[in-house]
Amino acid sequence: MRFVHPEILWALTALAVPVLIHLFNFRRYKKIAFSNVSFLKEVKSETTKSSKIRHLIILICRLLAFAALIFAFAQPFFPTALSEKMNGSRAVSVYIDNSLSMQAQQNGVSFLETSKQKASALVSSFSNNDRFQIISNNFKGSDQRLLSKDEALQFIQDISFSPETKQISAVFDRQKDLLEKSAADIHLYYWISDFQRNTFDIQDISNAQNEIVTAIPAAEVKQKNISIDSIYFSTPQRILNNSDTLLVVIQNHSSEEISNVPLSLELDGVQKAVSAVTLPGNGIATIPVAFSTTQTGFHYGSVRINDYPLVFDDVHYFAYAISEKINVLNIIGSEQQNIAQLFSDDPQYNFNTLNATAANTEAILTSNFIVVQGVQSLSPQLIGDLSNYIEQGGTAFVIPHSVSDLLSYNNLLGRCNSVQLGAKSNTALSAINVDLNNPFYKPAFERLQNNASLPSVNMHFPLNNANLQSIPLISLQDNTPLLAQTNFGKGRLFVCATSTLKTESTFPSHALFPVSILRAAETSAAAQKLYYQLGNESYLTLTHTPSTTEGLFEIAATNNSKSFIAQSRSIGGETEVFLPSEINESGFYELKENGVSLMPLAMNFNNTESHVDLLSREELTALTSQVGLSEFSIKDANAEMLQSLATELGGGISLWKYLIYATLLFIALEIVFIKLWKSKK
Repeated sequence: MRFVHPEILWALTALAVPVLIHLFNFRRYKKIAFSNVSFLKEVKSETTKSSKIRHLIILICRLLAFAALIFAFAQPFFPTALSEKMNGSRAVSVYIDNSLSMQAQQNGVSFLETSKQKASALVSSFSNNDRFQIISNNFKGSDQRLLSKDEALQFIQDISFSPETKQISAVFDRQKDLLEKSAADIHLYYWISDFQRNTFDIQDISNAQNEIVTAIPAAEVKQKNISIDSIYFSTPQRILNNSDTLLVVIQNHSSEEISNVPLSLELDGVQKAVSAVTLPGNGIATIPVAFSTTQTGFHYGSVRINDYPLVFDDVHYFAYAISEKINVLNIIGSEQQNIAQLFSDDPQYNFNTLNATAANTEAILTSNFIVVQGVQSLSPQLIGDLSNYIEQGGTAFVIPHSVSDLLSYNNLLGRCNSVQLGAKSNTALSAINVDLNNPFYKPAFERLQNNASLPSVNMHFPLNNANLQSIPLISLQDNTPLLAQTNFGKGRLFVCATSTLKTESTFPSHALFPVSILRAAETSAAAQKLYYQLGNESYLTLTHTPSTTEGLFEIAATNNSKSFIAQSRSIGGETEVFLPSEINESGFYELKENGVSLMPLAMNFNNTESHVDLLSREELTALTSQVGLSEFSIKDANAEMLQSLATELGGGISLWKYLIYATLLFIALEIVFIKLWKSKK
């Protein structure tokens, strides 16, 4: 046994005082004269021996009471193995998981609120001399300093839900980085979380063998949840007045079947569709929702389901733009097919024709769709401009000259990983197949009649697809493409195997020719990213060049509630705009520069937290043992655990409370003895 304040034991010498008083207590007797002893009915005499015993018992009770009180102030304790480790200055790091999965509830209280209560009780159990680090998934700069107890308690109360998610290895590294810099003798790590399986990458923790880590489960209640996993359109481009199909992927994260889940879609504040979904246990369903866009400009939509209590993943926002005008550039040589009439009557298109010798970089880069037809030889400048244009998201349709410079053409095609033009062939061939299953042709044709006439060629340049990077859209009898599509970078290149001369092919006069040109033009708008995930993506990409050297953009909420400054950098003709970490709310935004809106944005919460697969205590213990966390334990922040912690921090098993009880007991016994003997007189 040891004492916290052994110097107080000197007070035991004061116990000699009542002993001396007892030994030298000479009692004075008072004589009382009686006129007649007959008035006394009975006199009970007390012997000297019984009086001494009574006083001795009372003396012993008083001495024991004083001794117990003195020992209590000296604070005796029995040291334990763990309390020996806790002896010294302490730095305590507490991680509170504030991810969106902590919205789950138990008894009407969210996991996050329960975690904050446990963290506050934990911190309060330590002494005022200890120092604390309180961190959450936000990883703020203020996390990297040690706090006093009062500061730590206030910091805990300020924690709120965040779309950020962090792996436990990143949390531990951040904790260890600060604690190792502190001058404290003892480092203590606490994790308060729901311990989702997909965020507990304990295998990536290193050099943790000697650290004391305690896991405190926020709750151990299995939660049911369904979420919108993702959404995407069946075709990459949005076309005005065309029917679009939005595919909504919904996932059931529980083992029970969930039926009749309401699903609704809104576009620009107008409800477009409503349906009900049934999901098997741990199942995924893809729900098609059809609608059309009847106006150009920015469009904002949302898909919603009804689920409780995890609601952050019940709405999925998306945004896209339909251009006011599609800029079509027709680059011509000495041979050409008149395609102006295809676009002249449609106000959606802005059509322009330039001779190949006059085509410049600016005209090419500002176009959405380019047709190159009948140019005998492609200049190096034109080859470079076209390949860069396609790589950055442009669409080009190339129709060779009847006497083409194959070297220049194949230079362009080679840069785009496309087909190569072979030496001109005089073999007469007919088309035998049109790929109607390809999204390129699928909206234009439901099916072709068995006896439908397909184009034929008398002379053509066989397209060699040796690298298999190109997709045949129309195939000839020898299985070479008449028309091939190549996806290169962010753009597309269409290559025709024949010239525009009607003497060489029926393709320019066939119905498939204008359909192919129009479909390429309609789908020429670059595929847009429908949404971004908060905490998961760091930038968006533009082909727009910043107007200032600072390269600053503005990201503003469409409801004008918040606005953020975004920095950017230019890489290879593209601009990467970094999403500010301060954006922590899902919804609709706009990207602006100098007050001009450039594109619509939709922000969604990270759906990683939708998977409510929690690790059990046994699994936690097994995983931590794999990385050598020998000082790992799992505890509940209840009264018993906090009392045990106070014992460890106090140096061991403290006895002062029991000595106070003993003091009160001896005083009570003294009072009882005095009352008892007085009643017998």
